[in-house]
Amino acid sequence: MEFPLTLYYDTEVTDVEIKDSSHGDSDFRKAYIVNDGVSKIVIKHFSNSFSNEKRIIGWFRLMEEYRKIGLYCPAIIPNCHGELLYRHTVDGRDYFVYAEEFSAFQTAEQLNVEKRQYMPDALRTLGTIASKRLDFLDFPSAYCLLEPFAGEDTTDEETECALLFLDFIKKNLPQHLPRAEKLIDLFYKNQEECRKVYDSLPTSCFQADLNSSNILLDDNLKFVGLFDFNLCGKEKILNYAMREALWATYQDCLVDKDNNYIFYFDKKLDDIRMKTFLENMSYIQETYAFSDEEKKAFPVLLRYINTFWWYSLSELEVFSQDDSKVEKMLDWFELQMTRSDIVLV
Repeated sequence: MEFPLTLYYDTEVTDVEIKDSSHGDSDFRKAYIVNDGVSKIVIKHFSNSFSNEKRIIGWFRLMEEYRKIGLYCPAIIPNCHGELLYRHTVDGRDYFVYAEEFSAFQTAEQLNVEKRQYMPDALRTLGTIASKRLDFLDFPSAYCLLEPFAGEDTTDEETECALLFLDFIKKNLPQHLPRAEKLIDLFYKNQEECRKVYDSLPTSCFQADLNSSNILLDDNLKFVGLFDFNLCGKEKILNYAMREALWATYQDCLVDKDNNYIFYFDKKLDDIRMKTFLENMSYIQETYAFSDEEKKAFPVLLRYINTFWWYSLSELEVFSQDDSKVEKMLDWFELQMTRSDIVLV
């Protein structure tokens, strides 16, 4: 019987589905969905730079906190030795194994449900967790600003994306390099402004991955829970709230027939995006009261985070052969890094 099944079964089991979601040699991930005729569990075997024993135990504890507020998270299943987590080392590299019950609910992705249907309740739950000011994790989430998340990271993702943007322009659109360099200077200016206010902002601990493959819905397509806490951590509430509210604005009306985002080129669509963003923030405010300090910091953070990201980089590649659209994207970047008209009330 293949390891790691032997950690959970002392007899042969044949109903096993293996899913490999590894991302190259440095990020190994396998899941074994096992049905022994009595129960169904998911055994997870993985090794990557952002997973260690302390973090994983932190995931388990945060899942328990989410359950306390009435949110469903699959229960962790002890192995045959009574362990919640098993670690083994191969060629100096640590690998981890744990198991959880097979989810009682399907994901939004499996059910093909649009974000606008379940995201308001997901954001209200975010506010509930924020209001608890959880303080037991001492590592950042994947949404961290101004510090690296994983071991091999040297910057936060905003800075990484800004540098990738500049590199892309240098290699592919050198005619736009002078303006791109000015945008990067503006980005770093905003970063310094962000540093001045960031450390004093309140924190809590969050799951930090509200995407459709992790969000669980009931038979009535209502939000009931989450799984996959591997990106969780302690985070500035304002940063995390804004990031989730922003990424939840990508609706059908903002893309073309090929699913390319076109709000970069259309002020009306960009206004719709900002309106949706503020609506998303209002859902969070139903269960969490932002302080005056957070409201003051809001436009500062928005100027920093609402520019360079993986979405915008991919769109720049898509439209790189259309010089007029590249210019409009650069206009959009500049607008986002200078605007002060979007406020939190």
